[in-house]
Amino acid sequence: MFDLATIVAASRAAVGPTSSATGGGGDTVILWIGCGLMLFGVVCFTYLRLRKATAASRGFYDKSIMIVAVATCAYMAMALGIASIHPQGIAPGSPDSMANRIYLPRYADWAITTPLLLLDLILFAKPLLNKGWQWDAMIVVGLDVLMIVTGVVAGLITAPDRWYFFWASNLCFAGVTAYVFTIFAKARRIQEPQVSSRLRLLTGYLLVLWFVYPIIWALYFGGVMGGTIEDLSYMVLDVLAKVVFGFILLMGPAVELVDKTPSVAPPDEESERGTSRVGRVGIAR
Repeated sequence: MFDLATIVAASRAAVGPTSSATGGGGDTVILWIGCGLMLFGVVCFTYLRLRKATAASRGFYDKSIMIVAVATCAYMAMALGIASIHPQGIAPGSPDSMANRIYLPRYADWAITTPLLLLDLILFAKPLLNKGWQWDAMIVVGLDVLMIVTGVVAGLITAPDRWYFFWASNLCFAGVTAYVFTIFAKARRIQEPQVSSRLRLLTGYLLVLWFVYPIIWALYFGGVMGGTIEDLSYMVLDVLAKVVFGFILLMGPAVELVDKTPSVAPPDEESERGTSRVGRVGIAR
């Protein structure tokens, strides 16, 4: 059997004293608060699923529960000081270690939950999807995962090489946000107004939040922001992007109407249909 206490002790021994691994008592309290808020999301979304989910909307509820469940585990691991490590060449306990530690559970959380958030948006935009949308979804999810991986590498090494990977991560981020913005821009074409307005709200909301993440990363690893402020900032963003996003997604009738909303033909297909109708009318005349 696995002994949690043994695993935690081994992790802390690998990264040094607890204070250097977690950043001190203030950081630990912030991380436990984050864990509690994510667990609150698990309970709420599970309750909503049991009370409101239908066959058409069950997938949205399941993904929302999975997102906050993964985040709950990640925040618990970070609060316990598990897998908190320092970049190459910086020893735990050294003066530079407090401004250069990285939580691997945080990046593991993002690598799992951000693709799920993207899938929520993609499937909510189902009336807009063209043939072959699965391939587009695979590409954007792949870019998202590559964005997280390059972010981890950037955190594990020191400057100046760190910033090369940071900008590589941001290039991937640009591809992801461009895809999400495309959904945002096309959402007005959906005929069902509740689905259209909710999709615009979800995509715009998530885009604004996601743009803040690399700013916090750069401020922290650039030495401008302390570890406690970084943890607090990420915790607030994660709660907004996971728990609050889930409530926006699931509350109201829009999530039940996605499958009932007629598909919107791409502009080129619409024009072709219009041309063919005109041709038929001309022939009839």
